Amino acid sequence: MMIIDGWSCTNVTSARLVSKLNLVTKPHPRAYKLQWLSEDGEVQVMKQVELDISIGKYNDKVCCSYGGQPLNLGETMAI
Repeated sequence: MMIIDGWSCTNVTSARLVSKLNLVTKPHPRAYKLQWLSEDGEVQVMKQVELDISIGKYNDKVCCSYGGQPLNLGETMAI
């Protein structure tokens, strides 16, 4: 699932989405840590993926951070 969180400024994606869609990851230009993404502690974000999105005639690309772990979030919207 792709996570869109209204209280944060971070686009992140889960390990499951990357695996299921066989997405290609690339190094994140500025690695960082996020605490709130996992009940297991900090998530080290060292990679990113680019997703193509399409809504009607609108097409775009979204760059999402990827920590390589399952995500545990309460209120999420899955695309």
